[in-house]
Amino acid sequence: MTYTPYKRSDSAGSTAFRDYALVDTAASVRRLQNAMTQHAVLVWIVLPIFVLLEAFVPVMAVSCATGYANWTILVVVLLEAHHCWAEHQAWTSLRELLTPPERTIMRQLGIARSRRKMVVLGVLEEIDLYTDISFPLIARACDAILTLKWLEAWEEVPIFGDAMVAIITIMRFWGFATLLAISNVGLTGLAGLYAMHAEEASPEKATDPVEGVSGRAFFTWAKAAETSMMPSVALICNEMATQRRYRLDENKDAGAAAQAREDAVMGKLDAASAREAEMIKMEEVEKLDAEEKVYFFSLLFVKVFLGNLLQLWLQGSFFALTFTSTGTQAKVKVLVSMAISGLQAVARVWQSLGRLGLLGCFNALMVILALGWVGAKVYFAFKCEDHLWNLTTGCVTF
Repeated sequence: MTYTPYKRSDSAGSTAFRDYALVDTAASVRRLQNAMTQHAVLVWIVLPIFVLLEAFVPVMAVSCATGYANWTILVVVLLEAHHCWAEHQAWTSLRELLTPPERTIMRQLGIARSRRKMVVLGVLEEIDLYTDISFPLIARACDAILTLKWLEAWEEVPIFGDAMVAIITIMRFWGFATLLAISNVGLTGLAGLYAMHAEEASPEKATDPVEGVSGRAFFTWAKAAETSMMPSVALICNEMATQRRYRLDENKDAGAAAQAREDAVMGKLDAASAREAEMIKMEEVEKLDAEEKVYFFSLLFVKVFLGNLLQLWLQGSFFALTFTSTGTQAKVKVLVSMAISGLQAVARVWQSLGRLGLLGCFNALMVILALGWVGAKVYFAFKCEDHLWNLTTGCVTF
């Protein structure tokens, strides 16, 4: 049990008075973890099963001309409704676990102001996931012309062209799309669900009667929130993990720490040694720093590279190869999916810039180049005579 404040307005409508109410922290932790787990199961197990049914149920059939059936979007709408409910439950539970000074810090850092934007990002992620795992079915419906054209285009590519022709002959275009979709669901979703189950601490272990919720617990919830496609929850958990990593080390001397800071200012001591003298548990800081870098790097690789950029490249090729075969509906659906993937990639890279330093800048450059490449493929789909453009060969003539 901990005490947390609630606001009580006076007669003028202000919030000058603050009282403290007893909050069951264990119950808050359970609500938080249950909300994230339930939604993650819907996103990564129920939704893929629903998409799989589109391959076998006639009323849900996917066509080359129109893409996935329009009525199936209702299922995505229901999923988004649950997303909003689960995000509210998780956010409210997290607020109950924060102390009054921590809430003030979160407001000063703009975490609360960023919530709406991050919720929108989570909604777009789920829409993009549905379009991405439905894409192999659309590619299979268009396979009569799609793979043959793709083979011919790769025949003109130097160095790697012959190897790709041999692979495409076996896998087909829709096989590549299926492999990407399975990799995304497996690495991001199922592996994430397993990690959520393996790392999920009991409410009693996640909180300490004296120090409250540990930084490690907040960091674990941040990873779980990413699996649950709740970037708003991941944002506040990451920031709280940063705040909580600095824990007082009572075995260190306050006078020595003050002298070390003074020596660092005077140039007598390097910054690393001065930091080591501070009255904080450096082992905890270094451990969480390392985990955070691995977390953000894996997030960029799995979500941005695998979930966004490779899908963008493949969908750009599909758009060009089937330009004369697909109807307006299918084209619009593919372009919308590509636009959402591009926005996600930019948002994720921007979010990681401050956390990864030079590595984040390198990732940003790679994303910009990849988006430019895909944008060129879409542009030349309207300009090239046969609608397909390769980076190494220019417009392809069939």
